[in-house]
Amino acid sequence: MAKKTKTILLIICGFLFFLATPTIILYCNGYRFDFQNRRIVKTGAFYFSVTPKTVKISLNGIIEKKTDFFFGSALLENLLPQEYSVRISKQGFQDWNKKLEIKANEATEVRNIFLMPEKVHFSSIEEKVDDFWFSPDKNKIILKQETAEDEWVLKLYDVKREIKSHIVSQEEILESSLEVKIISIKWSLDSKRLLLAVMADGKINYFFFDMDLIPIKPTLLTFAKEVKEVFLHPNNSNIIFTTQIDNDGLLILEEVNLQEQIRKQIIKKAIALKITEKEIYFLNEEGFIEKNNFSNDSQVVNLSPISIDRNVFYQIFALDSELFILENSKLSYFNPDIKTFQEVDNNVDAIMFSPNKNRICFWNDFEIWVYFIKEEGDQPQKQTRSKVLLVRFSEEIADPYWQNNDMLVFRINGNIKAIEIDNRDKIQIWDLTKLQEPKIFFNESNKKLYVLSNNDFFVSQSF
Repeated sequence: MAKKTKTILLIICGFLFFLATPTIILYCNGYRFDFQNRRIVKTGAFYFSVTPKTVKISLNGIIEKKTDFFFGSALLENLLPQEYSVRISKQGFQDWNKKLEIKANEATEVRNIFLMPEKVHFSSIEEKVDDFWFSPDKNKIILKQETAEDEWVLKLYDVKREIKSHIVSQEEILESSLEVKIISIKWSLDSKRLLLAVMADGKINYFFFDMDLIPIKPTLLTFAKEVKEVFLHPNNSNIIFTTQIDNDGLLILEEVNLQEQIRKQIIKKAIALKITEKEIYFLNEEGFIEKNNFSNDSQVVNLSPISIDRNVFYQIFALDSELFILENSKLSYFNPDIKTFQEVDNNVDAIMFSPNKNRICFWNDFEIWVYFIKEEGDQPQKQTRSKVLLVRFSEEIADPYWQNNDMLVFRINGNIKAIEIDNRDKIQIWDLTKLQEPKIFFNESNKKLYVLSNNDFFVSQSF
């Protein structure tokens, strides 16, 4: 090869090298040419974490990737900054769809996606069931059944072992020719004890059950004074609490030692109270919430008093250090930074804490909201004490339950639905099943839905 030819080739190679090097460097650093906008841009990425695993991820109708078998996650890199129509799908499950934006040099994360089954399969637990009550630890269920003699019987269902056992029948606790009606069934917070209140001959009778005893036997509780309500101690099987009404219409809380038959007044002049695992919260007539550690000593919680109206119904909700108060339909949260209550919403029927205790859902007849107690760092980020409207219907909403920290299950008439709380783009709602006049309970421990419909008690597969 002639020297001149070699020189020309060397120049061409050098030119191509210097021309290609910036392109290669830009490509390796995540830059791409946006042909639509005719410019070089920095790319972004999607990160997904999905249950179940090995699902298909499609962007703008094109299947891009599957989540991995071990962790159920996938990273899609080098995406141009723009909005994408994302679909996540798997055979036997309903699709998850959302429009999400990719920003330059950022990863858009969607964690904790849960695909709902196309068809929820149920198996029967028991027939001729009138009602049921779950224990706080979600491992036991009380089933109420009607007998052939038009009386009732209570059975215990062990959720883990799937075993039913007899607790008590109507004739075992009261011999009465008149109707014996169950007023309430209360579990202790440790799920080891049960309190049954029944109405017979115009009088309320209370029965105590130690659920660890074999066989389980009822103990009739007798009181020297007429009581308004009875509560179980959260962790002491020998102690119960009773409330009475004083001459001013306020509550008196007494501690009763069942073994020693000793009564001790703990709280007086209360408008509302809440017994938790570690303490008792109560609202006094001056508008202050006090915290009592099951003794005669109480500590005021709020610096600014709540305006008291004796025509208002007050409810206290407390879990660990988080505290809410509901005044008729006005919900307020106790801000520990300024030690005062701040209004959350003025149209609330009830609330429920999420499993991780960092948020609550609250609802009325036609709406479900989520209130974020603490700042949420994961996408979509949420500020401390912010709220999001999840859904509004024209029909009445009932029985909302947390499926996990990111999903809720609820019903509208006979339609049972699931809803996510990720409010980017549209909030997705799934139809799970339709039953006649169901009462539902979602057990987040085993991820199963329990349904009472037409006196048949069912349980779904895990989802």
